[in-house]
Amino acid sequence: MNEMLILILAGAAGGGLGAIFFGGLWWTIRRGIASPRPALWFLGSALLRTAIALAGFYFVSSGEWQRLTACLVGFIAARLAVLRLTRPRQGSRPATAKARPLTPFIQPPERPKNNMIIQLNTDHTIHSRASLTAEVEAAVRSVLSHHHDRIARVEVHLTDENGGKTGGNDIRCLMEARPAGLPPVAVTHHASELVQAVDGAAQKLKSALDHTLGKLQQHQS
Repeated sequence: MNEMLILILAGAAGGGLGAIFFGGLWWTIRRGIASPRPALWFLGSALLRTAIALAGFYFVSSGEWQRLTACLVGFIAARLAVLRLTRPRQGSRPATAKARPLTPFIQPPERPKNNMIIQLNTDHTIHSRASLTAEVEAAVRSVLSHHHDRIARVEVHLTDENGGKTGGNDIRCLMEARPAGLPPVAVTHHASELVQAVDGAAQKLKSALDHTLGKLQQHQS
């Protein structure tokens, strides 16, 4: 009876370790995307979470494989629970407070052989539906159309810095282009709506690329 109780407690401890490990990962992703130094967030979080998990397994198991197994079962169960609880919900946040079409200048032109890859990333408060992805891709392709042969990839990160609450310029759009043979070029724009944040970041990125690629052409001529 005492051994069964110990195994149950070991499983509960594993669940707590899993909640700390995977819950901490979810929290780090939210904070890291919005941080100007995401690498420090992810590295520090990985080291801290791993140290806590290993120390917890060592303490709970006490050298007995039965307790270690029970602890691992609780750890995996916590992972499944965190994945379920942090899954984006339908209608968690509308794309905009007032739905309106994208401005005409960002409509995609008819351009053949535009192989620029555009990747959209959002935090858990912004529902990344297919229509939002299409709007962002159209905006980026239109504004950066004359650079499409020099840019292999554009990454767009949308973050709600106000945690899903309305008010203020809480939508942050980080946009990074990767020109062939050059370091990445990244810009950030804040706005109250998703469309405005994407439009503003695309215009800033265009200006930055015009400057960077223009200087390169001057050196080559």
